[in-house]
Amino acid sequence: MGKTLKCLLIVFVGMFFLSSCAKPAERNDQSGVTSGNSNNGSRYVMHEGWIYYTVQESAFSFHGVDSELRIGGFWKMRPDFSQRQRIAKEDAERLVIVGSKIYTQTGFVYDTDSQSYTQATWAKEVSAHGASSFFIYDQSVYFGGLAIDLDGSNLRIFAADSTVVRMDVYQGWIYFNDPNLEKSSLCKIRPEGTDKTIVTTGVVDDFVIEDNKLYYPNAEDNGTLYVLNLNTGDATKLADIPVKSLNYYAGKLYYLYNREDDGELLSEIYRINSDGFENERIVASSAGIDSLTILDGWLYYGGLSMDVGEPQYRMSLSTGEIEESKLDVSYAQPAASDQEYVKGNTQMSFFVEKDGWLYFAKVTADDDRGTYRSKPDGSQMTKISDEVAYSLMIVEDWIYYSNFDYRMMLFRMRLDGTDVEMVVDQDSSYATLKDEWIYISTEVELFRIRTDSTGYTKLSNESRFDIVGEKIILSELGNAGDDAPGIFTMDLDGKNKKRIYTGFNFLLDTSEEWIYFAKHDGFGNTDGFTYRMKQDGSSIQIFEDTESFSIMVPYNGWYYAVSDDGKSIYRTKANGTAKELIMRLPIRLESMQIIKDRILVSTYDSDAQNFRVDLYDLNGKRKIEFYALDVKD
Repeated sequence: MGKTLKCLLIVFVGMFFLSSCAKPAERNDQSGVTSGNSNNGSRYVMHEGWIYYTVQESAFSFHGVDSELRIGGFWKMRPDFSQRQRIAKEDAERLVIVGSKIYTQTGFVYDTDSQSYTQATWAKEVSAHGASSFFIYDQSVYFGGLAIDLDGSNLRIFAADSTVVRMDVYQGWIYFNDPNLEKSSLCKIRPEGTDKTIVTTGVVDDFVIEDNKLYYPNAEDNGTLYVLNLNTGDATKLADIPVKSLNYYAGKLYYLYNREDDGELLSEIYRINSDGFENERIVASSAGIDSLTILDGWLYYGGLSMDVGEPQYRMSLSTGEIEESKLDVSYAQPAASDQEYVKGNTQMSFFVEKDGWLYFAKVTADDDRGTYRSKPDGSQMTKISDEVAYSLMIVEDWIYYSNFDYRMMLFRMRLDGTDVEMVVDQDSSYATLKDEWIYISTEVELFRIRTDSTGYTKLSNESRFDIVGEKIILSELGNAGDDAPGIFTMDLDGKNKKRIYTGFNFLLDTSEEWIYFAKHDGFGNTDGFTYRMKQDGSSIQIFEDTESFSIMVPYNGWYYAVSDDGKSIYRTKANGTAKELIMRLPIRLESMQIIKDRILVSTYDSDAQNFRVDLYDLNGKRKIEFYALDVKD
């Protein structure tokens, strides 16, 4: 045999040997879902550089309407927490990926290649049986003690007379725990339902199978960590503390140790060699850790970040480096450079006008709920989206808005309601436009972000603000006990912050020359006056000596102002003269805006549970009902 042929033969044999040795033991048909990740709820799967995950629904109330906080559904993000985006609103529990398709226990099926989703034909069967376990093996869906083919046919029992809580597949066997059997037995059974065998006892619903070994908290020994050799049946204790949320990676086990401290549940993350040596704590006590997921060499953990089901941290399992989930600002694609900006005339604009159309939202419990457009007189009213949009701003053909259904996070959509995108995952209830920047205040800080979704920058801890010229006017409202509430000025980029007034205050409005505000005692009680001062803090004077206004809207040289009780609307010249009462309302108003020589007044009658918007002319006359909503439960 020639030298070259011998070398080729040696290389071929070596490659065959290496590939045979490197081949892992057969797991299951759940590509991307390891035994450990399945044990932790199968909440995240990775595919082609994306992590796909599920988010649970919540609910809250607005004006007595209990409505879905529709932040739930099916999401994806990059492994470093960036580019988070919701793919679909459908609920998606327990994820399984097979090829390019992601299946969920609720029957939602997402094709990552076509980026489309469908509802599986077997979804009703899974839902009807209320199964707490779910996986896919050999083109069949297994749930509870039942199985059904992926095409929705051949519904069958595979584990008769068994209560199946948690399942895993290993080397042609389905392993499951049956709490109805004596001592919470772990069983194995063939996928066709034959050869049911009890493997061991003391296994509840927390176990991992790797390398012919079963790792589990032993319920018969205070939940401490054990390993069972599946070939010999020998069991060995590995750790002497109770463990939860087991996971496995590269010969090491990861688990949670939970303890109480003054009534608060704290969790610590430990790592131990699979032989029981080098048991070490890698994350100190933290509240709310509920699962451990390992993807591509990173451990993802944390509670429910923002109550939406995202991990808050990830740790490199090779270096120990920990990264915290950071604010992502790259959801939306950049808008064109020749921007046209239109904004409302308050920071929380319920209405905005463009090209003869008003854009606004309705909040109600019925199908009328959503975002609309109409002519300024209320005619030609048309629903453009189911999304409920507040703090509306328009840039070219995009509406930027605070999404009522997504915890007031900043979104955008086209003027026709299409192409809905999240811009930034921050509360943006109070927002305004200046050049290419959106300035947003939350409960605790002021930040800005470009309309193309770049350049996120925190500017200040003060939350109430206004913009005039090239300056930001900031108000620290202050409460009793605060050290130094006041009013400040600051450059648009957050630099050169300067205090110009010290004291409890409500910032009402700003002009090129004046800052208008009310004083209060730290508990929200005003002194009955409205004040103004120069932008450098000088010339503090009483602007109105009979009313402490709660809202001031400038329009064509006049100020339209709302009394402190929210029931009277006045107008006065910008110098404080010619004050007149133009309307008196029977109930307190919610908001007031002026658009196209019309005053839009929103009121909520808590007794009748009715929310309405009425139009008035600038003299407070010629009332027109714009719309009314019955918000009874």
